[in-house]
Amino acid sequence: MLKGQEEFALVSPIFRQNLYVGALEELDPSETPVDFFSPDFKIYPFAKEVKFLYVKLKAGDCVYVPAYYYI
Repeated sequence: MLKGQEEFALVSPIFRQNLYVGALEELDPSETPVDFFSPDFKIYPFAKEVKFLYVKLKAGDCVYVPAYYYI
């Protein structure tokens, strides 16, 4: 992050099934319809099991995103 701040949410690929990846035809087969910052558990009840990792970056910070993690 060069300037300002930004918040990111990361999810491990072990929660792929809980994220409903590929469930909607209008999305890419590797995309999830679940909003990581305000998941709708009524529509996506399995998302309750997901462990979201929240990261807030400020100027001068960086984050390593492991392979296959969802952002």
